[in-house]
Amino acid sequence: MKTSIRNKLTALILAVCMSIILIIWLTTALFFRPMYYAMTQNELSGILSKSIKTIKDSDGVLTQDVIDEIQSYMKSGVCIEISDEFGTGLILMEGIGDACQLHGAKDNHASIYLEQRRLNTPQAQNLRHEVRNIGNYTGNMTDDYNNRQLVRGSFWNNRYSIIVSTNLARTDSIVQIVLSQLHTATFIAVVIALAVSAVLSNWFIQPLTTLSKATKEVSKGNYKVKIQIPNGAKDEIGQLANDFNIMTREIESSQEMQKELIASISHDLRTPLTSIIGYLDLLSKLELSPEAQDCVRVLTKKSNRLNQLVSDVFALSKATSGAESVPVENLDLF
Repeated sequence: MKTSIRNKLTALILAVCMSIILIIWLTTALFFRPMYYAMTQNELSGILSKSIKTIKDSDGVLTQDVIDEIQSYMKSGVCIEISDEFGTGLILMEGIGDACQLHGAKDNHASIYLEQRRLNTPQAQNLRHEVRNIGNYTGNMTDDYNNRQLVRGSFWNNRYSIIVSTNLARTDSIVQIVLSQLHTATFIAVVIALAVSAVLSNWFIQPLTTLSKATKEVSKGNYKVKIQIPNGAKDEIGQLANDFNIMTREIESSQEMQKELIASISHDLRTPLTSIIGYLDLLSKLELSPEAQDCVRVLTKKSNRLNQLVSDVFALSKATSGAESVPVENLDLF
Protein backbone atom coordinates (compact mmCIF):
# COMPACT_ATOMS: atom_id res chain seq x y z
CA MET A 1 0.00 0.00 0.00
CA LYS A 2 1.44 3.33 -1.10
CA THR A 3 1.82 5.92 1.63
CA SER A 4 2.53 9.52 0.72
CA ILE A 5 5.14 11.65 2.43
CA ARG A 6 2.34 14.02 3.44
CA ASN A 7 0.66 11.27 5.46
CA LYS A 8 3.95 10.15 6.96
CA LEU A 9 4.84 13.72 7.98
CA THR A 10 1.39 14.24 9.49
CA ALA A 11 1.65 10.96 11.39
CA LEU A 12 5.13 11.90 12.63
CA ILE A 13 4.02 15.31 13.93
CA LEU A 14 0.95 13.79 15.60
CA ALA A 15 3.11 11.06 17.16
CA VAL A 16 5.54 13.64 18.57
CA CYS A 17 2.65 15.79 19.83
CA MET A 18 0.86 12.86 21.47
CA SER A 19 4.13 11.67 23.02
CA ILE A 20 4.65 15.08 24.63
CA ILE A 21 1.05 15.11 25.88
CA LEU A 22 1.46 11.59 27.26
CA ILE A 23 4.62 12.65 29.10
CA ILE A 24 2.74 15.63 30.56
CA TRP A 25 -0.14 13.36 31.61
CA LEU A 26 2.19 10.87 33.29
CA THR A 27 4.18 13.64 34.95
CA THR A 28 1.01 15.22 36.28
CA ALA A 29 -0.47 11.94 37.46
CA LEU A 30 2.73 10.57 39.02
CA PHE A 31 4.55 13.65 40.29
CA PHE A 32 2.18 16.63 40.48
CA ARG A 33 -0.10 15.16 43.15
CA PRO A 34 2.78 14.08 45.51
CA MET A 35 4.55 17.36 44.86
CA TYR A 36 1.44 19.36 45.74
CA TYR A 37 0.90 17.28 48.88
CA ALA A 38 4.51 17.99 49.86
CA MET A 39 3.92 21.72 49.32
CA THR A 40 0.82 21.50 51.53
CA GLN A 41 2.84 19.78 54.26
CA ASN A 42 5.49 22.48 54.06
CA GLU A 43 2.77 25.12 54.27
CA LEU A 44 1.35 23.55 57.44
CA SER A 45 4.85 23.22 58.90
CA GLY A 46 5.44 26.92 58.28
CA ILE A 47 2.18 27.92 59.99
CA LEU A 48 2.97 25.62 62.92
CA SER A 49 6.50 27.00 63.31
CA LYS A 50 5.35 30.63 63.24
CA SER A 51 2.56 29.89 65.72
CA ILE A 52 5.01 28.24 68.14
CA LYS A 53 7.42 31.17 67.77
CA THR A 54 4.65 33.67 68.52
CA ILE A 55 3.66 31.77 71.68
CA LYS A 56 7.30 31.45 72.70
CA ASP A 57 7.92 35.18 72.23
CA SER A 58 4.97 35.92 74.55
CA ASP A 59 6.41 33.57 77.20
CA GLY A 60 3.44 31.26 76.76
CA VAL A 61 0.80 33.86 77.62
CA LEU A 62 -2.11 33.62 75.18
CA THR A 63 -3.12 37.27 75.04
CA GLN A 64 -5.53 38.62 72.44
CA ASP A 65 -2.61 40.06 70.50
CA VAL A 66 -0.99 36.63 70.36
CA ILE A 67 -4.23 35.04 69.19
CA ASP A 68 -4.70 37.72 66.53
CA GLU A 69 -1.16 37.22 65.26
CA ILE A 70 -1.60 33.45 65.05
CA GLN A 71 -4.90 33.95 63.27
CA SER A 72 -3.12 36.08 60.69
CA TYR A 73 -1.09 32.99 59.73
CA MET A 74 -4.24 31.03 58.97
CA LYS A 75 -5.20 30.61 55.33
CA SER A 76 -8.39 29.42 53.70
CA GLY A 77 -8.87 25.71 54.27
CA VAL A 78 -6.58 25.59 57.34
CA CYS A 79 -7.60 24.85 60.93
CA ILE A 80 -5.49 25.90 63.97
CA GLU A 81 -6.24 24.77 67.49
CA ILE A 82 -4.38 25.21 70.79
CA SER A 83 -4.95 23.01 73.85
CA ASP A 84 -3.33 22.85 77.27
CA GLU A 85 -1.16 20.14 78.77
CA PHE A 86 -4.25 18.23 79.89
CA GLY A 87 -5.72 18.05 76.39
CA THR A 88 -8.42 20.65 76.99
CA GLY A 89 -9.09 22.82 73.96
CA LEU A 90 -8.42 26.50 74.51
CA ILE A 91 -8.54 28.20 71.11
CA LEU A 92 -10.03 27.10 67.77
CA MET A 93 -9.42 28.98 64.54
CA GLU A 94 -11.50 27.11 62.02
CA GLY A 95 -10.83 27.68 58.32
CA ILE A 96 -11.95 24.31 56.98
CA GLY A 97 -15.60 24.70 57.93
CA ASP A 98 -18.08 21.88 58.32
CA ALA A 99 -15.71 19.44 56.59
CA CYS A 100 -13.23 19.52 59.48
CA GLN A 101 -12.80 15.96 60.75
CA LEU A 102 -11.36 17.12 64.09
CA HIS A 103 -14.19 19.41 65.15
CA GLY A 104 -17.14 18.54 62.93
CA ALA A 105 -19.80 20.86 61.57
CA LYS A 106 -20.62 24.10 63.31
CA ASP A 107 -24.05 24.19 64.95
CA ASN A 108 -26.33 26.99 63.76
CA HIS A 109 -27.60 27.48 67.35
CA ALA A 110 -24.31 28.71 68.71
CA SER A 111 -23.71 28.45 72.44
CA ILE A 112 -20.74 28.21 74.74
CA TYR A 113 -21.56 24.57 75.48
CA LEU A 114 -21.80 23.63 71.79
CA GLU A 115 -18.61 25.50 70.96
CA GLN A 116 -16.78 23.73 73.77
CA ARG A 117 -18.20 20.44 72.61
CA ARG A 118 -17.01 21.13 69.07
CA LEU A 119 -13.60 22.17 70.39
CA ASN A 120 -13.21 19.02 72.46
CA THR A 121 -14.50 16.26 70.21
CA PRO A 122 -13.24 12.72 70.84
CA GLN A 123 -11.22 12.89 67.63
CA ALA A 124 -9.51 16.10 68.72
CA GLN A 125 -8.79 14.80 72.23
CA ASN A 126 -7.31 11.55 70.89
CA LEU A 127 -5.08 13.47 68.53
CA ARG A 128 -3.94 15.83 71.31
CA HIS A 129 -3.07 12.85 73.45
CA GLU A 130 -0.96 11.42 70.64
CA VAL A 131 0.74 14.78 70.06
CA ARG A 132 1.62 15.07 73.75
CA ASN A 133 3.08 11.55 73.75
CA ILE A 134 5.10 11.95 70.55
CA GLY A 135 6.03 15.63 70.73
CA ASN A 136 5.90 16.25 66.99
CA TYR A 137 3.19 14.64 64.93
CA THR A 138 2.52 14.31 61.19
CA GLY A 139 -0.31 12.22 59.86
CA ASN A 140 -3.60 11.92 57.99
CA MET A 141 -7.18 11.49 59.05
CA THR A 142 -9.73 9.75 56.81
CA ASP A 143 -13.50 9.72 57.22
CA ASP A 144 -16.10 7.25 55.95
CA TYR A 145 -16.23 9.06 52.61
CA ASN A 146 -12.49 8.69 52.08
CA ASN A 147 -11.90 12.40 52.64
CA ARG A 148 -8.45 13.00 54.03
CA GLN A 149 -7.22 15.70 56.36
CA LEU A 150 -3.50 16.37 56.74
CA VAL A 151 -2.43 17.10 60.33
CA ARG A 152 0.76 18.60 61.80
CA GLY A 153 1.10 18.99 65.57
CA SER A 154 3.65 19.88 68.23
CA PHE A 155 3.69 19.85 72.04
CA TRP A 156 5.48 23.04 73.09
CA ASN A 157 7.30 23.32 76.38
CA ASN A 158 5.01 20.71 77.97
CA ARG A 159 2.29 23.39 78.13
CA TYR A 160 0.47 23.71 74.80
CA SER A 161 -0.43 21.38 71.98
CA ILE A 162 -0.61 23.32 68.72
CA ILE A 163 -2.29 21.41 65.89
CA VAL A 164 -2.53 22.69 62.32
CA SER A 165 -4.57 20.77 59.77
CA THR A 166 -6.09 21.14 56.31
CA ASN A 167 -8.59 19.18 54.28
CA LEU A 168 -6.88 17.50 51.33
CA ALA A 169 -10.10 17.78 49.33
CA ARG A 170 -8.85 21.24 48.41
CA THR A 171 -5.61 19.76 47.10
CA ASP A 172 -7.46 16.96 45.31
CA SER A 173 -9.78 19.47 43.66
CA ILE A 174 -6.82 21.48 42.39
CA VAL A 175 -5.24 18.34 40.96
CA GLN A 176 -8.52 17.38 39.31
CA ILE A 177 -8.82 20.86 37.80
CA VAL A 178 -5.33 20.57 36.35
CA LEU A 179 -6.11 17.12 34.94
CA SER A 180 -9.39 18.30 33.46
CA GLN A 181 -7.60 21.19 31.77
CA LEU A 182 -5.32 18.66 30.12
CA HIS A 183 -8.30 17.34 28.12
CA THR A 184 -8.78 20.76 26.56
CA ALA A 185 -5.04 21.15 26.10
CA THR A 186 -4.89 17.77 24.35
CA PHE A 187 -7.66 18.73 21.92
CA ILE A 188 -6.04 22.09 21.17
CA ALA A 189 -2.64 20.44 20.70
CA VAL A 190 -4.06 17.90 18.22
CA VAL A 191 -5.76 20.67 16.20
CA ILE A 192 -2.55 22.72 16.17
CA ALA A 193 -0.53 19.63 15.18
CA LEU A 194 -2.87 18.95 12.24
CA ALA A 195 -2.66 22.57 11.08
CA VAL A 196 1.12 22.65 11.41
CA SER A 197 1.47 19.31 9.61
CA ALA A 198 -0.69 20.58 6.73
CA VAL A 199 1.45 23.70 6.35
CA LEU A 200 4.74 21.83 6.70
CA SER A 201 3.70 19.04 4.35
CA ASN A 202 2.71 21.54 1.63
CA TRP A 203 5.96 23.41 2.14
CA PHE A 204 7.98 20.19 2.05
CA ILE A 205 6.12 18.33 -0.73
CA GLN A 206 5.74 21.19 -3.22
CA PRO A 207 9.40 21.13 -4.37
CA LEU A 208 9.29 17.33 -4.53
CA THR A 209 6.18 17.51 -6.73
CA THR A 210 7.96 20.01 -8.98
CA LEU A 211 10.96 17.70 -9.16
CA SER A 212 8.72 14.75 -10.05
CA LYS A 213 7.11 16.67 -12.94
CA ALA A 214 10.52 17.77 -14.21
CA THR A 215 11.78 14.18 -14.06
CA LYS A 216 8.85 13.04 -16.21
CA GLU A 217 9.70 15.74 -18.75
CA VAL A 218 13.30 14.52 -18.86
CA SER A 219 12.09 10.95 -19.41
CA LYS A 220 10.21 12.24 -22.49
CA GLY A 221 13.43 13.70 -23.90
CA ASN A 222 12.92 17.31 -22.81
CA TYR A 223 16.30 18.12 -21.37
CA LYS A 224 15.70 21.87 -21.36
CA VAL A 225 13.45 21.67 -18.30
CA LYS A 226 14.77 23.56 -15.28
CA ILE A 227 13.67 23.79 -11.66
CA GLN A 228 13.40 27.26 -10.21
CA ILE A 229 15.37 27.53 -6.98
CA PRO A 230 14.04 30.13 -4.49
CA ASN A 231 16.53 32.79 -3.50
CA GLY A 232 18.54 31.74 -0.51
CA ALA A 233 17.38 28.12 -0.62
CA LYS A 234 20.52 26.40 0.68
CA ASP A 235 18.88 23.43 2.33
CA GLU A 236 18.89 19.82 1.11
CA ILE A 237 15.92 20.35 -1.20
CA GLY A 238 17.53 23.42 -2.75
CA GLN A 239 20.73 21.44 -3.26
CA LEU A 240 18.73 18.60 -4.85
CA ALA A 241 17.07 21.04 -7.27
CA ASN A 242 20.45 22.53 -8.16
CA ASP A 243 21.92 19.06 -8.76
CA PHE A 244 18.94 18.20 -10.96
CA ASN A 245 19.52 21.29 -13.10
CA ILE A 246 23.20 20.39 -13.42
CA MET A 247 22.24 16.84 -14.45
CA THR A 248 19.83 18.02 -17.16
CA ARG A 249 22.48 20.39 -18.55
CA GLU A 250 25.00 17.56 -18.66
CA ILE A 251 22.54 15.18 -20.32
CA GLU A 252 21.52 17.82 -22.85
CA SER A 253 25.16 18.55 -23.66
CA SER A 254 25.92 14.84 -23.94
CA GLN A 255 22.95 14.29 -26.25
CA GLU A 256 24.00 17.14 -28.46
CA MET A 257 27.53 15.77 -28.69
CA GLN A 258 26.17 12.31 -29.46
CA LYS A 259 23.94 13.66 -32.24
CA GLU A 260 26.80 15.63 -33.73
CA LEU A 261 29.09 12.60 -33.52
CA ILE A 262 26.58 10.29 -35.20
CA ALA A 263 25.82 12.85 -37.89
CA SER A 264 29.53 13.40 -38.55
CA ILE A 265 30.27 9.68 -38.66
CA SER A 266 27.31 9.06 -40.95
CA HIS A 267 28.42 11.83 -43.30
CA ASP A 268 32.12 10.98 -43.23
CA LEU A 269 31.45 7.30 -43.92
CA ARG A 270 28.73 7.73 -46.53
CA THR A 271 30.82 9.94 -48.85
CA PRO A 272 33.82 7.61 -49.38
CA LEU A 273 31.58 4.56 -49.22
CA THR A 274 29.47 5.88 -52.09
CA SER A 275 32.64 6.36 -54.14
CA ILE A 276 33.80 2.81 -53.35
CA ILE A 277 30.45 1.34 -54.37
CA GLY A 278 30.58 3.37 -57.60
CA TYR A 279 34.05 2.13 -58.48
CA LEU A 280 33.08 -1.47 -57.70
CA ASP A 281 30.10 -1.10 -60.01
CA LEU A 282 32.42 0.03 -62.79
CA LEU A 283 34.80 -2.85 -62.12
CA SER A 284 31.98 -5.36 -62.29
CA LYS A 285 31.27 -4.22 -65.88
CA LEU A 286 34.83 -4.82 -67.06
CA GLU A 287 36.28 -8.01 -68.49
CA LEU A 288 38.09 -9.47 -65.52
CA SER A 289 39.48 -12.81 -64.62
CA PRO A 290 37.24 -15.13 -62.60
CA GLU A 291 39.31 -14.53 -59.50
CA ALA A 292 39.03 -10.74 -59.87
CA GLN A 293 35.27 -10.95 -60.48
CA ASP A 294 34.89 -12.97 -57.24
CA CYS A 295 36.82 -10.31 -55.36
CA VAL A 296 34.63 -7.56 -56.82
CA ARG A 297 31.47 -9.44 -55.83
CA VAL A 298 32.73 -9.89 -52.25
CA LEU A 299 33.74 -6.21 -51.99
CA THR A 300 30.39 -5.12 -53.40
CA LYS A 301 28.51 -7.27 -50.89
CA LYS A 302 30.52 -5.94 -47.96
CA SER A 303 30.21 -2.36 -49.18
CA ASN A 304 26.44 -2.64 -49.48
CA ARG A 305 26.28 -4.10 -46.00
CA LEU A 306 28.40 -1.26 -44.66
CA ASN A 307 26.23 1.24 -46.55
CA GLN A 308 23.12 -0.23 -44.90
CA LEU A 309 24.78 0.06 -41.51
CA VAL A 310 25.58 3.73 -42.15
CA SER A 311 21.97 4.32 -43.23
CA ASP A 312 20.75 2.74 -40.00
CA VAL A 313 23.06 4.93 -37.95
CA PHE A 314 21.84 7.99 -39.85
CA ALA A 315 18.22 6.98 -39.24
CA LEU A 316 18.98 6.48 -35.55
CA SER A 317 20.50 9.96 -35.44
CA LYS A 318 17.34 11.48 -36.93
CA ALA A 319 15.12 9.46 -34.59
CA THR A 320 17.00 10.50 -31.45
CA SER A 321 16.95 14.13 -32.55
CA GLY A 322 13.20 13.98 -33.05
CA ALA A 323 13.43 14.82 -36.75
CA GLU A 324 11.85 11.51 -37.69
CA SER A 325 9.45 9.23 -35.83
CA VAL A 326 10.27 5.58 -35.39
CA PRO A 327 7.63 3.25 -36.92
CA VAL A 328 6.22 0.67 -34.56
CA GLU A 329 5.55 -2.84 -35.88
CA ASN A 330 4.19 -5.99 -34.27
CA LEU A 331 6.45 -9.02 -34.57
CA ASP A 332 5.41 -12.63 -34.20
CA LEU A 333 8.13 -14.29 -32.13
CA PHE A 334 6.60 -17.77 -32.33
